[in-house]
Amino acid sequence: DEFLGVSLQPLLTVGNAALQAEPEHEIAAQALKIIAKIFWSVTASPSRGVAPTLPRAMLAEDQIAGWVKFLLSVVRRPIPPSKIPKPDEEGEQMACAGSSLEGVEEEQERLAPFWKAKKWAVRTWMRLLVRYGESWSQQRDDAEETKLRKILLAEYLPGVLQAILMALQQRFQGGFIPNKVHSELLEFVSDSVSVRKCWEVLKPELKPLFYHVILPGLWFDAHDQALWEDEPVEYIVR
Repeated sequence: DEFLGVSLQPLLTVGNAALQAEPEHEIAAQALKIIAKIFWSVTASPSRGVAPTLPRAMLAEDQIAGWVKFLLSVVRRPIPPSKIPKPDEEGEQMACAGSSLEGVEEEQERLAPFWKAKKWAVRTWMRLLVRYGESWSQQRDDAEETKLRKILLAEYLPGVLQAILMALQQRFQGGFIPNKVHSELLEFVSDSVSVRKCWEVLKPELKPLFYHVILPGLWFDAHDQALWEDEPVEYIVR
């Protein structure tokens, strides 16, 4: 725990510096992805069947405050317009003859550095949501964890949910989000339903969320067509 407390601080310094770079800066995007993934690994469960938690050295407010601000900033960080394909271009890439699924996956991989940082930040927030947002886990909290829970619920988790809802809304309006990242965002929304502070944010958005995000996701689109033509068994399984 002491080693983690010391070794993670330089990473946070580098991460905050990367956040100051221009959104188009690919090396900064790579750094954000790596740092977010490292911190996600720190929050892993100590053993199978045990809820994920933070190391004791990270529970102090002066240790965790910088990290939660960093992770929230990564979720909110805009994707550079040059790295977002236009809706018609995206459709052409998915539907053009001979491209099929491999072309779609290659295109999403090309954009990966700018999305994977967001993906790993959201995954970390999901762990924090499960550990410190669920009421069933409160009985295991000590004084430091109780304080951390209050901070996360009051200052951060609702803000993360708002940022995710905005990202999902942008996709309905024609914005691009890779399918894997889109799934991560929806999973966070699903997990947040049982958290009162998050539910207060989510409740007014349920109708637009259903009609603008969930329902369109069920439509048969160009990606489904490519999967059906290339791997019909896989399409049926999904």
